[in-house]
Amino acid sequence: VIAYLTHEFQREIKRTNKKLEVVFHIHIREQDQQQKQQQKFVVKADKNRIIQVIYNLLNNSLKFAESKVYVTIEKDCNDAIVIVKDDGSGIDDKIMPRLFTRFATTTSSQGTGLGLFISKVIIETHHGRIWAENNSNSSNNIKEAKGATFGFSLPLHVS
Repeated sequence: VIAYLTHEFQREIKRTNKKLEVVFHIHIREQDQQQKQQQKFVVKADKNRIIQVIYNLLNNSLKFAESKVYVTIEKDCNDAIVIVKDDGSGIDDKIMPRLFTRFATTTSSQGTGLGLFISKVIIETHHGRIWAENNSNSSNNIKEAKGATFGFSLPLHVS
């Protein structure tokens, strides 16, 4: 699902004439790599709603990224984690506390300010967690940091 969405997102980028590269990566932690049969990510979820969440995160990154968007899927012991990271301007400190509330938007942004609120409701309904943070670099200098990272986790389904 995520690979398909990333491909569709690349088509959307072409329509906007924005020069943006999407980097897709799957990461499985070392302890899980030893158990080949558990490398499959299975979550019990409404596929269409999770697609909506991923689309919202990718769409936000399209608005703000300068040149790259990274999509990473990680498998934790009990969770599947999806991370969308961009190299844009980052999240304004004024909006950060209310980022996942209704109508949270910036004046420079297009949109209703409902996408992240809806995404939060969907993820929490599926017993997951969603978050956002500004990127930092190794020197921990906030002024030099670029972009934002959005992520969500969903519990893995154990059969």
